[in-house]
Amino acid sequence: MNFNLDDQYTLNFGNSAAPHDLIAILNLGCVDTQAWWLPNEADLFAAIDNGQLKAHFKFWNKQKSTLVNGNIANGYLDYQHPAQAMAWAKQVFHNQQALRDSTDVPSYLATTYPAVKPYAQADAVKKQIDAEVLANQITSVPTIIFDGHAADEENLQSIKQLLA
Repeated sequence: MNFNLDDQYTLNFGNSAAPHDLIAILNLGCVDTQAWWLPNEADLFAAIDNGQLKAHFKFWNKQKSTLVNGNIANGYLDYQHPAQAMAWAKQVFHNQQALRDSTDVPSYLATTYPAVKPYAQADAVKKQIDAEVLANQITSVPTIIFDGHAADEENLQSIKQLLA
């Protein structure tokens, strides 16, 4: 697997000397991403905080009709401020149904999350992640790559299982 993990294209968290590495390919509007995220969120960030895990989050604008709203929301992630971007992503995952039901995503985001704005470099991030997903033959969200081994919706494991 070959990914550009520069802060310009990835939300990076954790100690670079951590014994484990995780790359998560996600979409803010994806039901399957949310189904993996919510039960793993606490363990994921505990592992990052205690030095067990270096995590890299990439938000893919997969071309699928059910992901259109998530694709729009992905363009609001501010990679120059990763802590704030991740705090907002967590809020979106916890309230994802409202995003998915929205008929006007920019208005919904402006009303619900007034501090969050479209990211000026969103097109560059999208192009980079699209190229990486294609080059690494990623076909679904979420895809979790743990210590170089990829798992998609067919064989995802919890963070506890991965770290065991």
